[in-house]
Amino acid sequence: MAKFLVISDSFKGTMSSKEVNNIIKEELNKAGYYDVITYNASDGGEGFIDSVMNVISGEKLFLETTGPNFQKIISYYLFDSLNYTAYLELATTSGLSLANPKNPLETTTYGLGEQIIDALNKGAKKIYIGLGGSATNDAGLGALSALGVKFYNDQDELFIPTGGTLGNIKKYDYTGLDNRLSQVEINLVCDVTNPLYGLNGATYVYAPQKGANLAQIITLDNNLRYLDQLISQTIDVESSFSSAGAAGGIPYGFKAFLKSKIISGSKFFLYLINFSRLAKQVDYIISGEGRLDESSFYGKLISEIINQAGEKAVVLFVGSIDSNLPKSFLKNIFVYPLVTNNLINEEILSLSQRNLQKAVRKFIDDRLVNGL
Repeated sequence: MAKFLVISDSFKGTMSSKEVNNIIKEELNKAGYYDVITYNASDGGEGFIDSVMNVISGEKLFLETTGPNFQKIISYYLFDSLNYTAYLELATTSGLSLANPKNPLETTTYGLGEQIIDALNKGAKKIYIGLGGSATNDAGLGALSALGVKFYNDQDELFIPTGGTLGNIKKYDYTGLDNRLSQVEINLVCDVTNPLYGLNGATYVYAPQKGANLAQIITLDNNLRYLDQLISQTIDVESSFSSAGAAGGIPYGFKAFLKSKIISGSKFFLYLINFSRLAKQVDYIISGEGRLDESSFYGKLISEIINQAGEKAVVLFVGSIDSNLPKSFLKNIFVYPLVTNNLINEEILSLSQRNLQKAVRKFIDDRLVNGL
């Protein structure tokens, strides 16, 4: 009897990774296939801690931190006391879902810094931070303020910068950084590769969904440019490195002041679950995402699964396929789209679960029953 490893990405706006995995598993079970291993995927965005909890037996710690609008909230992170490792998720402190109002000129990452301090107090030696779903555009300076970096305006007043006030910084002092940070490895987990500023940067690509209008976008982007000019005078950091613009520019600020590392969310997740070992134990590896296009094969979860699957059969369930996708990309991959004509509207999206069930049943008939 065939064995399956199911690790699907979410179908943006319709189904979470967990929902997709469960539907695939249920349909396989109905057909008499019970040897099915599932893992809820995360690329470092929302759901990062839940995905880590699939394989890490840590403790979920709750604490009061500063929310995106400087309000007090209860956030959480995962702490593995056996390995002195903390797993933080930016969305729990500075997430877009927590922001009211949504305004990236005024929102802060200060709460993330408070979580890091708490993890240091618990004895953390390694910290992984899942980036994604942020309401901020402050280049992580809010968090850095909580960690001891001081920022001053032209009146020599100390303040906590936000996306809209980065341009007010006239000088900074990082001699007060918590000295424990020099002994801790901080890893930023994300799959976003945008530079800090410009048309492909943090602001133009992501600030609109955080509530910014065009005039605000111009201000925010100019502020990030100014920040880079200011910091690069005394610190060796480039604004164009891959992922600098993730989560409102947090990798830029953290790399400048904390020398943080940036790691691929998909690679980290597959490493975490020991994918290479699991792949050897199954007959089919199943994954999927909302839309399959050329970008799916460059750093996203699907591409990492395909790259590491070796000779194992890979099956993809996808919402739709880019009609211009070169056939060479689909070599040795079985693809089952939920819609065949690429017509996507609200009605089609509402039927996503039912269409996924149909697609899984078609896979079972094609590959398992008829052996096509």
